[in-house]
Amino acid sequence: MTGIQAIERAQLAGLPPTVVRRRELARRYAERLAAIPGIVIPKEPERARSNWQSRCVGLPPRCDQIAVMQHSAAEVIGSPRGIRCAHREAVYPTGFSSCTPGTGRCPCRAGRCPRLIESERAQDRTIQFPPFDARAAREIERVADALAESCCGGCSSAG
Repeated sequence: MTGIQAIERAQLAGLPPTVVRRRELARRYAERLAAIPGIVIPKEPERARSNWQSRCVGLPPRCDQIAVMQHSAAEVIGSPRGIRCAHREAVYPTGFSSCTPGTGRCPCRAGRCPRLIESERAQDRTIQFPPFDARAAREIERVADALAESCCGGCSSAG
């Protein structure tokens, strides 16, 4: 066994308790965020169990994603976009898309592809919270309050 493999094996031994803690924090987040009107909380499918490495939520239609992220930053809470679409990233050439795989050509406008509309909607309407194992349980209220304040003026301050 190499040194790297030994380190990885030791890290894997600590994974089950980490996942148990993340799942508990995910449950608490879901309960608390449910008080914010219009927030879309991901649900686990019955056939699978998530490790909830991070928490991505959909914003209500009236929320401006950029304003929510800026408000979160002011509260010292990291909340980047929930996902990033590769075809919208500047590192890729203009026109990168799934429309014509392998050709590098796409008839779509840059950053807008009808085949990727759900991905684009997710990028525009979701935010993500920091990894659960880095977020203390007492921070759930602070995160939820900041989100409620930026989305609806504190509509869920009684949590």
